[in-house]
Amino acid sequence: MDALRELYIACSELQEAEDALKESDHRMFEYMRHHITEAEKMVFFDTINSILRVREEYFFKSGFQMAVKLLSGQR
Repeated sequence: MDALRELYIACSELQEAEDALKESDHRMFEYMRHHITEAEKMVFFDTINSILRVREEYFFKSGFQMAVKLLSGQR
């Protein structure tokens, strides 16, 4: 379990990952600022939040399943 925690910490602290997230956030903000009306922004925001939630759940489930396989010695 400690090895998994160390792997997670190492991956979550990668500067490249942080930079990629900042860049995508900046692009999305710029797109919204120039292409979406005030009335559409809440709909867009709700849609993005829904996508992010589903993505987080997917990656959590995938990571958990991988951890179970690693800890149980399955391939």
